Amino acid sequence: MFHASPPTPPLTSGANARAQHDKRSNGPGPVGGATTETDSFNPSRHNIAYYSELLGNPDDRFSYTLSGRVDDNSDYHRFNTDRPGGHAGRRVHNTAVNASAFW
Repeated sequence: MFHASPPTPPLTSGANARAQHDKRSNGPGPVGGATTETDSFNPSRHNIAYYSELLGNPDDRFSYTLSGRVDDNSDYHRFNTDRPGGHAGRRVHNTAVNASAFW
């Protein structure tokens, strides 16, 4: 199956921000009874992400995608994720021959 996209490649981009706060405590005691707090843990973390994806189909035999994301995470620090990919196809004697690759 071959099709052509609009002449201008679609570009999608955005951002995401999340924060998580929790409060936990431990305490010995009987099930359903009174407990005495012996330890507490109050984690707090955040993540801010920026992402973008470019899709293209310059002719009826080739299409591509280029995408990337940057995460700035309070626990794991900043890291990048990217993904290029492509698809090529050709008709040979009324038979479609296709190949795809993603990294």
